[in-house]
Amino acid sequence: MKNGWIKLKRELLYDEIMEKDSDYLKAYIYLLLSVRGGEALISVREMSRELNIKRGKMTSIFEFLKRADKIKANKNGKQTLVVINDIDNFGCGIEPKKEPIKSQLRANYEEKQDEKEKRSKREKEEIKELYKKEEISPISPKKEELFERFWEFYPKKIGKGYARRCFLKIDVDSALLDRMIKTVEWQKRSDGWQRENGKYIPNPSTWLNQERWADEEYYMENEIKEGWGECL
Repeated sequence: MKNGWIKLKRELLYDEIMEKDSDYLKAYIYLLLSVRGGEALISVREMSRELNIKRGKMTSIFEFLKRADKIKANKNGKQTLVVINDIDNFGCGIEPKKEPIKSQLRANYEEKQDEKEKRSKREKEEIKELYKKEEISPISPKKEELFERFWEFYPKKIGKGYARRCFLKIDVDSALLDRMIKTVEWQKRSDGWQRENGKYIPNPSTWLNQERWADEEYYMENEIKEGWGECL
C-alpha cells in the first residue's frame, strides 16, 4: 500500500520492542503501514524479501509481536491475516473510498474458513453414511482373504476397520489386488514415502478412497518434487 499514513507516539521509544534489534521495529512498522481498517492479508515470504529479513527470523518476529499482544495473526492459505491490536492509537489516515477493503478481507477470510468447516463436516457425514450402509451379513472368506493380503503388504498400519470398509466398497478382485500390490511396491521406494521415516505415506483408507493404485510412477515423482504435503 503506497498511500495513507500513520502517527507514532513517543511512548514507542519505551516499548519492549525497542529492546530488540532494528528488524523487529522495521517489521512492526511495515505491518502498521500495510493494514487498512486494522487488518491486512500479508505474504510472509514477500514481506521477508522486501525487508531483507530471513524467514526464520521473520517467524520469530511474528511470535514476539503476538506474545506482546501487538498483533493477531492467522494463517490463510499462502497468506496470513494480520490484525493490529489498538490500531486507533496510531491515528491511521485512510481514504474513505478504501474502507470497503476491510470488509472484503474479512469476508474472504471467513468464506475460506467456512468452506474448510463445511468440507470437514461433509467428509465426516460420508464416513457415517458408509458405516450405516454396511450390511450386517458377515464378510465372505474370499473378500477377507484379499483384504488381509492388502493389509499385510501396505506399509502403514492405521485405521484397519475403516480401511476394510473402503476396500469392500471398491469390490476388489484378485486382478485388482495384484495391481494394487505392484503399485505399492514402487511407491514404497519413492522419495515421498521414504521421507521422514514414512511421515507422508497416506493412510490405507485414504489411499483406497483416492484410487492411488492408478498412480503412474513418473507423475508421482514429479508431484513429490513439487512438495506433496502431509496426507491424512
